[in-house]
Amino acid sequence: MSADLNVISHLVLDDKEFLDVKPVKREKSVLGGPPAYATMVTPLLSLKTKIITSVGKDFPEAYLHYLSSINRLELEILISEESTKFLHKIYTYKRTMFLLAQADSLDEFVEEQKGAKACLISPVFREISNISVKWAKNNHEYIGLDVQGLVRNTDRN
Repeated sequence: MSADLNVISHLVLDDKEFLDVKPVKREKSVLGGPPAYATMVTPLLSLKTKIITSVGKDFPEAYLHYLSSINRLELEILISEESTKFLHKIYTYKRTMFLLAQADSLDEFVEEQKGAKACLISPVFREISNISVKWAKNNHEYIGLDVQGLVRNTDRN
């Protein structure tokens, strides 16, 4: 399939704690990340979409089955030891995120892919560098860049 849109980002497993609810509500390994959300919209736009991502051996098979069932969606997956995982501590008016694990960088994997008409580069935490941005620039007519994962930092905690 020749894609209309390439989405470059990690699929994510999110653990969530809703701390303003008593008792505290917890959700484990919720499917997340920009590619997961893009798959909710691209079928409505009739776009042939390719997700270029990396997930770990711990990534639930049920999520891969779900994503594979979406019409006009192709998955290009680099298998890592671990998936990118975040813990979200959610309060009524704020959220604190903790990076628990990270899948492999996408830079070399991206360079093996075919271009498309458009590309959404939406890293969650430094899974790409200028290498992927240059590849996108040279292989797509249009590029969208979400900088969240390029500007996020971690501390020692």
